[in-house]
Amino acid sequence: MLTDYDAAVYHLGDHAPNHRDIWLASLAVPGVVVIHDVSLSNLFHGYLLDRGDYAEEFGRWYGPDIGDRTRRVLDGSGEAAPWNDGDGMTFPFLSLAASGARHLIAHSQYAAGALATTALAEVDVIGLPLLTQRSGGLDREALGLPRDVPIILQAGVLNVNKRIDVVVEAVAELLATRAVHLVVAGKDGGVSMEQVTAWAERAGMASSFTAFSSPSDEVMASLREHATVATVLREPCLEGASYALLESLDAGLPVVAVAEGSYREVVGSFMRHVEAPPTAVPVAAALDSILGSDLPEASKAARLHVRAHHEPAGYARRVMEVLEADRDAEIRHQLTSSLGGVLLSLGLSEDLRVVEAVSQRVEDLFGGEPRVLPHVADRAGANPTLSHPR
Repeated sequence: MLTDYDAAVYHLGDHAPNHRDIWLASLAVPGVVVIHDVSLSNLFHGYLLDRGDYAEEFGRWYGPDIGDRTRRVLDGSGEAAPWNDGDGMTFPFLSLAASGARHLIAHSQYAAGALATTALAEVDVIGLPLLTQRSGGLDREALGLPRDVPIILQAGVLNVNKRIDVVVEAVAELLATRAVHLVVAGKDGGVSMEQVTAWAERAGMASSFTAFSSPSDEVMASLREHATVATVLREPCLEGASYALLESLDAGLPVVAVAEGSYREVVGSFMRHVEAPPTAVPVAAALDSILGSDLPEASKAARLHVRAHHEPAGYARRVMEVLEADRDAEIRHQLTSSLGGVLLSLGLSEDLRVVEAVSQRVEDLFGGEPRVLPHVADRAGANPTLSHPR
């Protein structure tokens, strides 16, 4: 049982099969919740439909107008479904995800900002940890790649948000002035490798393109060892931080990324940012800029960035610090839970400033340095009505 442990740390992302039971456990035994995505609408979509109160939950968190619209959509009105608004970003259900959190951890300032006005629990930012990557060992010949040409690597699950079509167009643009070779490696995820190959053929760069569908760990590691630069153009940015970006940096690869979300926070000689939505010409210019730079220096700086901010041991230390700080936070947790319930019962939208104001007032009264007499806090802690809702 979780109650047998000194503390519980829950990791929540937007994939319901992996994370829904974890969220339910966080309600039963409140603890520290690590939020991996800035939109968790997919986590709750099927669950709330099955439970039969989807419209009510939309209304509770986002106001009666949205609740009514949800009800009409479910009744077959033909209106646009609110859960699809803004690619899931408009109504992210972060408040519901954090409803069992005593303390929150985000992996970027971007994600922390999304949580700050939607949850009453405190938020700490800790860099996403990167596990040590295995070496590949396969040479270019074994991989079927040209020997002396810079390799541009697009790695990861193939989906529309990765903007792989733009990467292909950008490389085709770059080929007019430089000899390069594009490698796309990953498994199908809404976009197929056949589609990507067709894009490359239409762009007239079939001889400068190699596809690796569902590559093994050994092949993927080898591709990163031989690559010169990587592209990470995911947009919109739904992640709190990008593991694919960190894997590339850890391999010493400079990266072209969008100037959005958590990607904007990663800066250095190893990064080039393009505005979203990305288009071919700026991406080609960014790739050309990296290829014309001091690549050994950029590679060294990329690895140092990962060592400084994303080591697993450092992550573990910071989580332990959060747990230590949270140990004596029961009074504040009980009060914020009670206040959260009151705000919901009033039908207030989660993005109203009153939520932020209430959170700040709780911190003023019951934070690490209380601004009221200790006996006031003691009385609040003894109040039997301030209990966390199960």
